Amino acid sequence: MTSILRVTATFRSKPGKEAEVLAGLQTLIEPTRAEAGCIRYDLHRHISEPGVFLFDEEWRSKEDLDLHFTQPHILNLREILPDLLAEPRELNLWYPV
Repeated sequence: MTSILRVTATFRSKPGKEAEVLAGLQTLIEPTRAEAGCIRYDLHRHISEPGVFLFDEEWRSKEDLDLHFTQPHILNLREILPDLLAEPRELNLWYPV
């Protein structure tokens, strides 16, 4: 039996690049929500740190998440994000207990 996979992905923009990071991340929402294995894909902004963004996601399986990382909308953003982020994104995978 497989459990739903929960994912948190945190992005910290470089100073002055917050709007560009936000715009880029927002381009992922619609196509990702249309992916077969996506249950939930929500973008959040930190209350006191406006340059910190978090995707809170649920996927049907790890295989679905792996397929997500091969999609054109993800690959395109991965090309531009390194110039906009202060550090690499932090990705955490979770299973319910």
